[in-house]
Amino acid sequence: MVPVLKVAPTNLRTLHERHGSPLPRPKLREYIDGRRPVLAHGSREMPIWGRRLGEGYPSQTPELSKRNIINAILNYLESVQDK
Repeated sequence: MVPVLKVAPTNLRTLHERHGSPLPRPKLREYIDGRRPVLAHGSREMPIWGRRLGEGYPSQTPELSKRNIINAILNYLESVQDK
């Protein structure tokens, strides 16, 4: 998808340079779930996987599933930060 984006994607390994360390999970959660828009990216809906974000675990409610997936994304982002 990178070639069709109007703005180059953020280097996720350097989020700590802009947001501090440890990463501010509540603020980043708002970017991921769409409450805090990223104007350079157009609409708040993730273009490919946004609708599927809440489908993760069939045994959970969609909201709980979405929360668990966002927590997994945040854990991943913390794990890949450059030292």
